[in-house]
Amino acid sequence: MKAHTLQLEAFSAAIKRLDPTLPKPKFQIVGSCRNKSDDDRLQMLKKKAIELNISEQVEFHKNVTYRDLVGLLGGAVAGIHSMTDEHFGISVVEYMAAGAIPIAHNSAGPKMDIVLDEDGQQTGFLACTVEEYVDAIVRTVTIFVITIIIKNDKHY
Repeated sequence: MKAHTLQLEAFSAAIKRLDPTLPKPKFQIVGSCRNKSDDDRLQMLKKKAIELNISEQVEFHKNVTYRDLVGLLGGAVAGIHSMTDEHFGISVVEYMAAGAIPIAHNSAGPKMDIVLDEDGQQTGFLACTVEEYVDAIVRTVTIFVITIIIKNDKHY
């Protein structure tokens, strides 16, 4: 399972830990629906977002074109992957190629082959529990905000 509910729960908890004076981040779930079971899962996720009171910050993108996918990835600050023991995790590679910080499950391919330190620098975050995902989301948003502040500071 891709554990999308975990992602929504982590995002909801992360929003509560962020500075309330800052704009709230958006969480975009992008994927395809191949059949009724997939459509039912999408509806369940939409209901979960409402239940968590984050529906205003969550966008669902269903069956997008390749061009739209590239645009969404290109505008992303981070990408969340929460599937346990995924053999490789191509979506994590796609996040990184687009310049987004990966927040991936701490198992299998993402752990062993993708989200690795490079030249002593962390390339992303690995997580298993909701709290670990929350910490990674908060740290990623904080990094993004600090980067924007530094870029806009006229003294630099």
